[in-house]
Amino acid sequence: MRWGDMDAQGHINNAAYLDYLQEARVAFLLSGSPVLHQLLDSGVLVVSHQLEYLKPVAFSERPLMIKLWVDAIGGSRFSIGYEVFDGDELAARARTAVVPFDLASNVLRRLRAEERDALGQALEPAVPLRQQSRCVHCPGRSFRAMLTAIG
Repeated sequence: MRWGDMDAQGHINNAAYLDYLQEARVAFLLSGSPVLHQLLDSGVLVVSHQLEYLKPVAFSERPLMIKLWVDAIGGSRFSIGYEVFDGDELAARARTAVVPFDLASNVLRRLRAEERDALGQALEPAVPLRQQSRCVHCPGRSFRAMLTAIG
């Protein structure tokens, strides 16, 4: 946890969690089998995140602990599940969907059998995250903001 990760309310800003998840995901791929290391080297893209904040986390010298596992494996994507702990308390749960990407050819690709096997070593069932309500057609209830980058 870094002081710069804090927000005006004195707890970890929601965007900082994505950095923590990325650090855990990369460490997992690098510390696993050489097949997972090669998967990272050849290219992976994050295509979605889902994150549930269960409790605010205040700045502390105590490190956050992240439990990570492979949540699902398909032909051309896999999902990583996470639990973020502040001490013994579960502070957040998350999922990240990842696809293999060939950096040399600049194209998506399917998972190879050996990659599915290596990911399968960390496959665990997970508690489903809450479903997001979807507003398919909600007149007057949407908001759009124009953002301008000044450089």
